[in-house]
Amino acid sequence: MVASRLRAPARLTWTLVGAYLAVLWLAPVSYSKLIFGHSLGADIEMFVLSGVMVVIAFTLIIVFNARLLTVIIQRGSSPRYTATTVLTALTVACFAAGLAMGDAGDGTGELLYLFGGVLAIGAAVAFAAVRFPRMAPALKMGIAYPLANRFRTGMAIAMFSLIIFSLSTFGAVNASFVSMLTADGGWDIIATASRNTASTDIGAALREAGAPVAGDIAAVGRVTTFTGYSQARVAGKEYKAFPVLAADGAFFAMPDSKLGSWARGYENERAVFDAVAGRSNLAIVDPSVLPDGFNDYDFQIDVAVEDDRFEPFELQVTDARTRQETTFTVIGVLAIQVQPQYTAGIYVNNAAYRQAFGEPEYLRGYVKLNDGVKAKDAAQQIEAALVSHGIQAESTRVLLDESVQEQNTFIRMFQGFMGLGLFTGVAALGVIAFRSVTERRQQIGMLRAIGYQTGSISLTFMLESGFIALMGILSGVVGGMIIARNLFTSGQFAGPAASSSRSRGRRFWSSLRWLSWFRCS
Repeated sequence: MVASRLRAPARLTWTLVGAYLAVLWLAPVSYSKLIFGHSLGADIEMFVLSGVMVVIAFTLIIVFNARLLTVIIQRGSSPRYTATTVLTALTVACFAAGLAMGDAGDGTGELLYLFGGVLAIGAAVAFAAVRFPRMAPALKMGIAYPLANRFRTGMAIAMFSLIIFSLSTFGAVNASFVSMLTADGGWDIIATASRNTASTDIGAALREAGAPVAGDIAAVGRVTTFTGYSQARVAGKEYKAFPVLAADGAFFAMPDSKLGSWARGYENERAVFDAVAGRSNLAIVDPSVLPDGFNDYDFQIDVAVEDDRFEPFELQVTDARTRQETTFTVIGVLAIQVQPQYTAGIYVNNAAYRQAFGEPEYLRGYVKLNDGVKAKDAAQQIEAALVSHGIQAESTRVLLDESVQEQNTFIRMFQGFMGLGLFTGVAALGVIAFRSVTERRQQIGMLRAIGYQTGSISLTFMLESGFIALMGILSGVVGGMIIARNLFTSGQFAGPAASSSRSRGRRFWSSLRWLSWFRCS
């Protein structure tokens, strides 16, 4: 009794220390900014420090409070399924709240899905303890024995947690960047014809050739290619060679076309496309001209994008042959992230291009396929059917995967090294469990004497190792996802195009899908 009273203050103290560290490093606000008015400068070492602190915080909370888990496996309480019912209700509440929030809250809704998954594990354990009576004693022993030596158990949990934290955060950040850099803009295939092609209308050419793939095409939007004569600049700056491209009505009318951001004053993406299609002084640009973009023409525009919106800005373009100058107001940025050699340019309607550069020659087609059609196969069929026309077709998904292949390889190399560490940790845990069987013969005899069956004792040893591994995995995943969410919303490592709440929510949701397997999406 006296020892229990002495341990209670220590348990409370270390729990409060862990809770303080967790709040300090996982809170979505910067305490230094609240206190000093600005964030303290830091580099990549803050990621390492935050990981260590989060792991310490969760480990302290777990090892000094894990005995509370035995409450959910009590069989003598009435009604018997109270713990299961409560945990199931909390699980459903988390999933419902996450579904209701969607992309709102900068990824908070997605975190609720994660918390719901953790609660679902607890509900399953509580149900198993009540439904299968022989499991309850083994579950209690599986939790109680590791907590008899908190330091050893805490170190084992921290080891697992630190590795899983690193894997989770790296995977989520990489998946976020991949999601940001692999937007297809609503198009499935990009087909380009040579200048001596007899017919540049891909849909008509396929129908004329009798190609079966013609029936798989939902829409084709045509654009011109860079002729080498167009130049562009922001008012007051030097002209630089940059494509000014004409797009036909089908390109602007395609209902699935997407914008990464658009000008204030326009309700949605469709309003922007309709405005550019109907007015000759408006234009759309590709994302390579934004400050965080890149293109082969070294042409960037200093524009601030906030919550998918920006102030309309003007660009001056000229024809190097005639020196005729035209001014366009940019009101949208395409969402497609294919290599700039395909998409870089200022997109205007047919009439505007004809007035500034003459009759357009549409040599590139953006193809939208019917649902269920594989873009890679369709692109190969288009090339085979129109080989005599000199048309080359590429799947946008293939192009996007190629653009991020180098980054994925680099990240996966780090994940491979960390995964090796995790494998070593699992092997070490197995060795510890094997040694426990031989070193705890007296305890096993006592358990057998009080009525434990052989299967229950074997299950107890398995659950002891499972408890350590599960606590490490859950704390690492939860801590890693919260840190990743805070990184996405901080704006410290993403450009202007990534600062919008909606985009952050979408990318964080895509990063959580990575959790289904420890790999990059």
